[in-house]
Amino acid sequence: LRGDLMQQVSDAYRQEMTKPVLGAAKLAVTLSVVDEDAAPGASDKSEGQAYWSSVESALTQDGAQKRSYATFEPGRWKADGALRIADEPGGALLTEGYVSEAMSGADGRFAAPPVLALEFETPVSVPALSFRFDQVAEEWCTALTVTAWRGGEQLMQRQVLPKAVEHQEPVQIDRFDRLEIRFEETSQPLRRARLSRLMFGMELVF
Repeated sequence: LRGDLMQQVSDAYRQEMTKPVLGAAKLAVTLSVVDEDAAPGASDKSEGQAYWSSVESALTQDGAQKRSYATFEPGRWKADGALRIADEPGGALLTEGYVSEAMSGADGRFAAPPVLALEFETPVSVPALSFRFDQVAEEWCTALTVTAWRGGEQLMQRQVLPKAVEHQEPVQIDRFDRLEIRFEETSQPLRRARLSRLMFGMELVF
């Protein structure tokens, strides 16, 4: 066998393979229904982001969010190793997705809602939009307004009400070239809007 094609396995896996009867195993199959050309063709037109914000990483991140920054929001100074101190602007920053500069109020709502805005080189069509918020702190935005445009024509506007860190919104939007996501409210008070992943479609796990 070619060495570059072999999959690395753990010692525990090798030991299990030597047994005459193998233990129970779990297999997960992920089916993605996405527009693969959308993310590479997107340009970030958002304003009011924190200096460590990275919309590009929110569009390309395909794994679980592993780290996030400890910031001045209440409760985001946990010394459990999951949060780290942000580097100075221009330093080696984490790719934790979109982060707003503005924070929500004591009621969780934004006085001036931050907006993530994307423009696309060619029109995009999607069967759904999938959102992943802050996995590390297990917090999310509880109210968003999503608006899609083609040229100067508004194609769709919808309020999205996530109930968890990950949310899929089935909505067919055809041939849009601009998308705006307005963050209205957070699950905890005094929080920045965080979006660690935006998928132009949806995933099904079997």
